[in-house]
Amino acid sequence: MNDLVYIGFITGPFGLKGELKLSSDSNHLDKIFREGNKFYIDNQEYVLKKYHFHKTHLVTFAGYDDINKINDFLKKEVYISKKDLHLQPGEYLYVELLGCKIIDSGKELGIVEDLLCSKNGIFIKCGNLIIPLIDKYLEKVDTSAKIIYVKGSGELIL
Repeated sequence: MNDLVYIGFITGPFGLKGELKLSSDSNHLDKIFREGNKFYIDNQEYVLKKYHFHKTHLVTFAGYDDINKINDFLKKEVYISKKDLHLQPGEYLYVELLGCKIIDSGKELGIVEDLLCSKNGIFIKCGNLIIPLIDKYLEKVDTSAKIIYVKGSGELIL
């Protein structure tokens, strides 16, 4: 599947009943962690049976309800099909911003190199420029064209 997007990383087991700890800084968690959604690990499809949050995201896959069945999932990246999320026009996952061009007043500033997550919010990094993902600086995000239009970037250079 070519529409798979990264949503997180399995950090370890939780308890004895097949629950897994999944580290994720993604947005739209309510759409990602719906029971019945299909997750992909090593290009294999797994159905989300149960989800809850307890200091981290805890997931259980259908058919994997025992700690002895989940060893192959440990330390693996987890993906989801973007079409299964049913995002509305203008909605996107943070990970889709990686590799986007940043344009301010017609001038290309560079490419999004990294996403920075902190207690103060989510930021995109492009060279010496760090831009908070807030309306004050974002004009338009076009993930299909891989372009982010920003405004007022001059005050952000570090």
